[in-house]
Amino acid sequence: MTIRDVAREAGVAVSTVSRVINVSGATSPSARERVLAAAERLGYRASSMARGLRRSRTMTIGVLIPDLANPVFLQWLRGAENAAQEHGYAVLTCDGQESIDVIATQLARLYEHRVDGLLLAGGVRRRALDEFVSSGVPYEPMAVDGGPLHVPRAELEREARMAAYRALISLGHRRIAFFVRDGREHLNPNALPMVRFASLREALREAHQSEDGVDVFQVSPASALDPVRELVNSQAAPTAYIAGTHLLAPTLLIALSDQGVSIPDDASFLSFGDSAWALAHRPPLSVVRYDYYTEAKGLMERLIARIEGCNDVSATPAQPSEFVQRGSLAPPPR
Repeated sequence: MTIRDVAREAGVAVSTVSRVINVSGATSPSARERVLAAAERLGYRASSMARGLRRSRTMTIGVLIPDLANPVFLQWLRGAENAAQEHGYAVLTCDGQESIDVIATQLARLYEHRVDGLLLAGGVRRRALDEFVSSGVPYEPMAVDGGPLHVPRAELEREARMAAYRALISLGHRRIAFFVRDGREHLNPNALPMVRFASLREALREAHQSEDGVDVFQVSPASALDPVRELVNSQAAPTAYIAGTHLLAPTLLIALSDQGVSIPDDASFLSFGDSAWALAHRPPLSVVRYDYYTEAKGLMERLIARIEGCNDVSATPAQPSEFVQRGSLAPPPR
């Protein structure tokens, strides 16, 4: 079924059908209704490939995820894909695997596929985007000066994470183990997990409590058994454990369970990020969560508007985090 068939069925010119299908140019309400009704009767579906050829586009958008192993990015990806589908774009998703080299390779792959735009779920090195910038391919998030911009998640979650720490401290916790992924995060004070750890110390100072009982530990997402075993069997075992990223939460919970630690009877547990399994855990995990779905959907809407030549693109509304207290927090054992 072609656009000419629709025009014949609706009794209008082919150009009128084109304007209605591509939402370009003015048409009368009656003509639009006839075209849409005819298209529905005939089962006509516009070809995104044909539209792309006419507009010199591929009708695809590249999406780079820092690490698809982290379940919070599944909601982020769904928000991006839903927004793209609403506008007739396909999404080409790449997994950065938390590796600078892999991210560079994936960006080169997306550029070779001539994507119409690029959506970034996390920060990348500025020079990795040079080809996109020189070719005029829009990407989001975008800074005013044309450089890459992290979504300010650290700022947007500050109030929520402080509320979580105050809840822990008010319950009586003073010996707290904070976990980050092994690697560069531990060395970078501006990395989000280390910002979260700094806020924990701030909350203790605010409550006029000593910071001596808190420390940060590096673990692999695949194994946390050895460091957790040492902590559990130490003379001053932690009474609360915090997963600095949601990816570490299941690994830590397995290690604690293997050591016979019951949550929250023996120790409390807090995670950054939420997921279905955080709710399915017994007891459900207390979390500081962020609306990744809405963030990605808004950024994709903004990116598509720029791809399609909109000069007046509104800023994406900020999505603050929230602290959700569930059954994994309780007073420390006496």
